[in-house]
Amino acid sequence: MHTLISAKLNLYFAIAYQLKCEQDLVKSFIQSCIEDVDLLSSDGECFWSERVLKNVGKMQDIKEKRSAAGKLSAEKRAENQEVATSVEQNSASVEQNPTKENKTKENAIYRQSIDEVEKYFIDNGYTYIGARSAWNYYEAGNWCDSKGNKVKNWKQKMRGVWFRDEYKINKPTVANFTLPIN
Repeated sequence: MHTLISAKLNLYFAIAYQLKCEQDLVKSFIQSCIEDVDLLSSDGECFWSERVLKNVGKMQDIKEKRSAAGKLSAEKRAENQEVATSVEQNSASVEQNPTKENKTKENAIYRQSIDEVEKYFIDNGYTYIGARSAWNYYEAGNWCDSKGNKVKNWKQKMRGVWFRDEYKINKPTVANFTLPIN
């Protein structure tokens, strides 16, 4: 009996240490969960949660069912492999031609002329210098962006990356303009 009390005290001490609280608080909380709330069950030596045990049992059942299904699937694959191997050995050599060819699409390169880019910049209030910088950048990179992706919509790329204040056309401003007072 002395070791049973000692084991419980060690358990309460360990839980209290982990929670950084008093050992008596842990003991009273666990006793309350057993006696008052029926959250935990006890046989006098140990305490446990029925719900946790039920959930663990469900998880073990699922695990066993999945394991059995996996083993069955592996057996079927092995049987199919054996059948396929024996068919290959017994049949005459027949070449199979694929019914469809694998077609790979290459990303089209959307090159624009310097004139188109300059016109687009000017129409939107930006300078020839910005247009030439952008065009030179993409032309040198085979019309790929900084991440290596093909430029699919060059106008969108210009708006998002190259339309910056430094390339804006300076519009004349009227200095010291005053309204007449009536």
